[in-house]
Amino acid sequence: MKSVDPPKLEVDLPPQLLKDALDEDRFVVKCSIRDEQLTEVSHERIVFDQVLFEGVSFEELSFDRVEFVDCRFTRCDFSNTDFGDAIFRRVEIMNSKMVGSNFSECHMKDVRIEDCLANYANFNFSTIQSALFKEVAFKNADFYEVKMKDIKYDHCNLDEGNFAETELNGIDFSTSTYENITFTVEKLKGSIVSEQQALRIVQSLGLIIKEE
Repeated sequence: MKSVDPPKLEVDLPPQLLKDALDEDRFVVKCSIRDEQLTEVSHERIVFDQVLFEGVSFEELSFDRVEFVDCRFTRCDFSNTDFGDAIFRRVEIMNSKMVGSNFSECHMKDVRIEDCLANYANFNFSTIQSALFKEVAFKNADFYEVKMKDIKYDHCNLDEGNFAETELNGIDFSTSTYENITFTVEKLKGSIVSEQQALRIVQSLGLIIKEE
């Protein structure tokens, strides 16, 4: 896969509260937001450009058509947060909680998610291009009918994940683990798997492997 472009962030971004950083045009630009629980502002059509989030809670909030460009999230909580139809461009999410988050119909490009808990997250009908998911727990996560290109799942837990109707050509699962996974057979061609995963796939199709 091609390399994932990192966020373009300035050094020493000034700290601000979200309500103070949000201008009249719904832009939040070149700042850091730290240790804040976001509850006080409307979360519709905001553009976050070159913003560093550290220790911020988005828990159970609903965002409507927001855009994140050149942003980094560290130690944040997205539990049950609705990011449906959002745009993520050159974004990193590190050491964060994403359980039950909704990323359906999102557009993601150059995204890195690492060391995160994302069980039951929903990416249905999204478009994801140039992304690295590293050491992420995606148990029971939904990737139904996602358009994927240049994606790698590096040492992720994909158990009970749903990839039905998703074209998996070129997608690398080889270092990740799962006991059960859902996929569409016709769309599995060209995916990259380990030998053990290949055997499990064959068995899931009802074939019996006979040793010589």
